[in-house]
Amino acid sequence: MQSLAVGAIMIGLIFFWMMTVYEPSQRDQLQAEAVALNFVLYRNAVNRYAFEHKTEGSVPMAELALPLGLSSMPWQNQIVWEGDELRCYVFGPASTEVITAVLRLLRGSAAVGWNNNGRMVRSGPEHALPGFIADRTIVSVIIVDGPL
Repeated sequence: MQSLAVGAIMIGLIFFWMMTVYEPSQRDQLQAEAVALNFVLYRNAVNRYAFEHKTEGSVPMAELALPLGLSSMPWQNQIVWEGDELRCYVFGPASTEVITAVLRLLRGSAAVGWNNNGRMVRSGPEHALPGFIADRTIVSVIIVDGPL
């Protein structure tokens, strides 16, 4: 756990140094990439929890295996039964630059998109989203359990 803390501190120091060296547009890109990485880490931790526990509800931050320093994030999650499938949603506010960076990190995964009027827009077919996900947010959805 100490190595994760040291790693998080080092990433923060490198990010701070880069903020002082790079031009504003480069800083904006670096910031978007840092937020995107933050989202991916959170998403992966929630998905891992969902696969291990297979229960409905929201996963509390304290239950997630996250690196130290990632305790206050704008991301939310909800695991719900929809028909005969247990789905895990991870979502939150994100700029276009952050969404692009997340898609780049996840190599265009069809499990990630953004909410546009209740529909998940992504590289695959559109998917209807539940009402608890606000419009214009980044969204990740996976099926945790379903019929065989």
